[in-house]
Amino acid sequence: MDIKNLNSFPEGETFETDLLIIGGGAAGLTIAREFFGTSVKVLIAESGDTEQTDEHEKLNEVILESDTVPETWISRRREYHGHQAEKWSADVQRFGVRCRGLGGSTAAWAGKSAPFSAHDFARRDWLPESGWPFDENDLEPYIRRAERRLNLGEGSYGDDFWDRYTGKATKPNLDPDVFSSFLWQFARSRNNPVSMMRMGPDFILEKEDNIRVLVNATAKCVTPIEDAGTEMVEADLIGLGGGYAKVRAKKVVIACGALENARLLLASTSKNPNGLGNDRDQVGRYLMDHMNAPVVKFDPKYIKQITYQFGFFGLQSNNRVDMYMHGLGLNMPIQAEEGLNNCGAYCVADRAEDDPWGALAGLLRGQSDSVIRDVLSILKAPGMMFTGAGRLFLQSDRVPRGLRNAIVNVMVRMMPNFVVEEYQTQGVPHKLISCGFDAIVEQEPLTHNRIQLSDQKNALGEFLPQVTWEPGERPLRTLMRMGELIREQFIKAGLPEPLLEDWIIAGDLSAVPIIDTAHTSGTTRMSTDETTGVVDENCKVRHCQGVYVAGGSVLPTCGHANPTLMITSVAIRLADHLKQDLT
Repeated sequence: MDIKNLNSFPEGETFETDLLIIGGGAAGLTIAREFFGTSVKVLIAESGDTEQTDEHEKLNEVILESDTVPETWISRRREYHGHQAEKWSADVQRFGVRCRGLGGSTAAWAGKSAPFSAHDFARRDWLPESGWPFDENDLEPYIRRAERRLNLGEGSYGDDFWDRYTGKATKPNLDPDVFSSFLWQFARSRNNPVSMMRMGPDFILEKEDNIRVLVNATAKCVTPIEDAGTEMVEADLIGLGGGYAKVRAKKVVIACGALENARLLLASTSKNPNGLGNDRDQVGRYLMDHMNAPVVKFDPKYIKQITYQFGFFGLQSNNRVDMYMHGLGLNMPIQAEEGLNNCGAYCVADRAEDDPWGALAGLLRGQSDSVIRDVLSILKAPGMMFTGAGRLFLQSDRVPRGLRNAIVNVMVRMMPNFVVEEYQTQGVPHKLISCGFDAIVEQEPLTHNRIQLSDQKNALGEFLPQVTWEPGERPLRTLMRMGELIREQFIKAGLPEPLLEDWIIAGDLSAVPIIDTAHTSGTTRMSTDETTGVVDENCKVRHCQGVYVAGGSVLPTCGHANPTLMITSVAIRLADHLKQDLT
């Protein structure tokens, strides 16, 4: 793969290409892969480096109107997101989690993958601006292709999972008008069978002569041009350290995340002082994110039963095991009856204070509050420590990759849950002390939730994005109702009785301990009507020849599923559309 830093070229260099992809994250790299082995010349402009750096992280700064979000949300997100992204800072990224580097936010991705439910595509009378320009049947073949791109098996994400599963766990007997099983599949690295997928490192290993990558190359603006009757698009690229270049392309795909996609269109003012594609003041609007909150907990005596039924599963096929996490999805009849948003719930478990592996980590990092207590915790669990040591051996870089893969493949065939346990525990077993359910809820597209340009600038002289975002009443009410329904349905089914979280018992929506899940979407949404969106069903920016958008920003609604599989599916669909003109 030809990867160069923008600063390695003379200032003012002009690049010619067939397709320019702005952004090297999940959407951008997926589109590039669709052009492997073709004659189409593709240039990827990635704002970050091949890996994240402190300097590029500062470019992620966001201005947030803090009076629009609850104080509990601000404080809780530090704890929730702080361990996920290596360079993430709550003070810099006051909204969202972005990783500026090749691979984008997959550098902090947990790998959870699932398609949207069929009714996510439909017009729902109680949900403003719901409905997609196409239905799930149109997207189905692209979901199958996206699964292969993400190294997933052909998925079973609902009750059909139990038709293929051969283990001892069974489908819970819940009212189908209220709940069905919902499963998330995990995207695993092709290079390390016990690690999640990281798109950047995988992409770097590719060898395709028609693909070039420029890192440290931030798009300053995009300009559709007409040159002697030939439609082209021009983009200005700038880099930290003074690099500057222009790119002329037949087609441009803006794929740098929901915040940056909107910011770049708003900053591209040569054709329209309000921004590219912003004739109807739609760019940046309908900003959405999933929210989650704890809804129920269980008596500790039920930890084993609940984590067994609603934990991680291995679904074996051929010579591989696909990893799933089992949860619950809120079905359409109850959503329609009570005017609720789509919502899912999944099991979470807390580690004990005397967890031996946690104690060892504290000792090794010099962060132990009590050396004697931590040493005793380790000595009390020799079996757990021995098991963990074996797992860490398999993850060690000192073990040749071929040997490690061979060992894991044998264990997958003999014990399919082995890899699942590896993923769940990140290589080491842990002592659990409690468990419960968190719920993740869809946020409807609201026009006042938006991205605008602030009057502050970053190190490249770009105006920082300013976020206006508030949760809305319906998602919070849905979270509360989700907890109540789980309790009702579990009791009816003879499952362990869930205990409602205190905020649900109090019935106080202002006390919901929500957290954004960094699934930022909207801002350049697809629509059939230009008064409620920015791009058409083919992700083309309206009234802008040759300019397209990819990523979560084009999703008209956000369902409750983690969005990467959907983002990848829509990106492949866009790539097929581009091939009609470029190949």
